[in-house]
Amino acid sequence: MTAYVADYPDSHRVYPAHAAVQRFKLSGPPGRVTSACGLGVYRDGLLGEGVRGDVFVCEPVNLLVHRLKLSPKGSSFSGRRAAGEEGSEFLASTDGWHRPVQVRTGPDGALWVVDMYRFVIEHPRWIPKEDLARLDVRAGSRMGRIYRVRPADRLLGALPRLDRLGAAGLAAALESPNGTVRDLAGQMLLWRKDLAAVPAMRNLTASRRPEARLHALCVLDGLGKLRVDEVRRGLDDPHPGVRRHAVRLAEGFLAGHPGLGGRLAKMTGDGDAGVRLQLACSLGAWPNPRSAEALSKLALAHAGDPYLVAAVLSSLNADNVAGVLGRVLASKSPPQALARRLPGLAVALGDGKALSTVLARISTPAGGRYQAWQMAALAGVLEGAGRAQALTG
Repeated sequence: MTAYVADYPDSHRVYPAHAAVQRFKLSGPPGRVTSACGLGVYRDGLLGEGVRGDVFVCEPVNLLVHRLKLSPKGSSFSGRRAAGEEGSEFLASTDGWHRPVQVRTGPDGALWVVDMYRFVIEHPRWIPKEDLARLDVRAGSRMGRIYRVRPADRLLGALPRLDRLGAAGLAAALESPNGTVRDLAGQMLLWRKDLAAVPAMRNLTASRRPEARLHALCVLDGLGKLRVDEVRRGLDDPHPGVRRHAVRLAEGFLAGHPGLGGRLAKMTGDGDAGVRLQLACSLGAWPNPRSAEALSKLALAHAGDPYLVAAVLSSLNADNVAGVLGRVLASKSPPQALARRLPGLAVALGDGKALSTVLARISTPAGGRYQAWQMAALAGVLEGAGRAQALTG
């Protein structure tokens, strides 16, 4: 599933600085998004803590870089323009060759913007023949530049030579405030399969910085040295990002540690939507009837969240679909969307017991009248049967 996070009126509107942006018949209307690409999330504090976590999107046809500020919205996000940029863009150029195509957080803390620097950015396939005949579409093919955006009154951080560091140095780099540095340090430890880093990683699981705790758990997992007690501590972490990844990492321990599944089941009321989403994705790996109870609880409590519902459905299998279906349909007023989608999955998984439960529930009117959810469930059964017949017939 995809999410459109821009959550404000006329969110396709952009504000180029160039008065005559190069456009063709197929380019779309002026002042509108037409070539969004190169998305990057800023992961440092050099530009200011208020910029950390902002999303930057390149618009090479319109010669600009657009910024969105994110805030949680259920399992996804809501994106708004930054204050002061309601009618302008974070970066815009009057140079008609300015073609930003990629944004990244530099290891020096700056926002790095890759400028392809081309006369024509459109692919020739989308340029009308009459225009193509008069253009040099390769003009600038040997050009290009990278901007490093930083505050005028702040110096760039030093570029670390991670390739020269041993296990201890790379472990220390995981506590960097720069997300790119942390990513690269963790990658290098995994590329080297450097088991000498294991003691330092275990120490980092208690770091003050939540990002370091998260990276330590993930590196230990990548090295095959993650322990169940470390996963349990991660599940109790005060930071939701660490808890979310601990839930994911718990999947590999569920079969051998039944109590761990019970711990996950108790987290269905976690206050963070991202943790609940990961639970919905991970509980299907727990080979225990209680997983059905936890999944149905999540689905019923958040039936209006399409991403969480999709995650619950992804966790259904032959062992738990009957339990989830039975609990959902036994609720006082089953949500119609769930009532329709679950029976189709039961058909696909060939679960006769689950189908018997469905048919018994939808054939019994409540107070002498059939409810909308019963009609939805019947439609789900018929749709599932139709798909099964098409696949086998």
